[in-house]
Amino acid sequence: MALEILKCPNCGAGVPASFAGAVASCEFCGVVLSGLSLKPSAAPAHAPAPAPVAQEARVEAPRAAAPPSAARFTEAELVALARRRLGSQDSLYFHGSIPRGKLKAAHETHGDSIGRVLVQYDDTLFGGADDGFVLTANALQWKNLMEDPQMLLWEDIDPSSVAPSDGAVTLSHQKIHVVLEEGKPMIDGLARLISDLAAWARGHGPPND
Repeated sequence: MALEILKCPNCGAGVPASFAGAVASCEFCGVVLSGLSLKPSAAPAHAPAPAPVAQEARVEAPRAAAPPSAARFTEAELVALARRRLGSQDSLYFHGSIPRGKLKAAHETHGDSIGRVLVQYDDTLFGGADDGFVLTANALQWKNLMEDPQMLLWEDIDPSSVAPSDGAVTLSHQKIHVVLEEGKPMIDGLARLISDLAAWARGHGPPND
């Protein structure tokens, strides 16, 4: 059982429990203390139990995937660097000019949690945008022909692992294939862009050029 701290009846100062029943003086105000007794402390008031919640209200909606950690560059900086590295291609689109159908395909392929699509390359012959790559501020997402979609956060990519390789870009033991002939000229630029963004996200700062 909890006990109240003894207090001087004159000044309210705390008094050691050993003074209970003894005759002594308060070391703060000097008043004579006698006959102090220990009393059980008052039981804390219990808050009323919350009203029952309807079963339907306790059911949580499905949670979206946690967003990837934020990279160190802004969306505008990513788009500007991508324009410099990739140039202009018929199947390459930048934020603000990506057709609605391409964006829809990106979300259907990679999921609605991918965030804002900043750069999209459609590597399909008939423009379905099922294959190709997507750049967001947080991650690189891609899908090769007849393969499952892939995703790497920028900071998880080893910049030194990125290199052009015979119609593809290799990175972290994986490959991004570029099937369309019109897209092959940008492979070197894509490898450099991915390496730059990965290094930037790891805190090495923007490229010098």
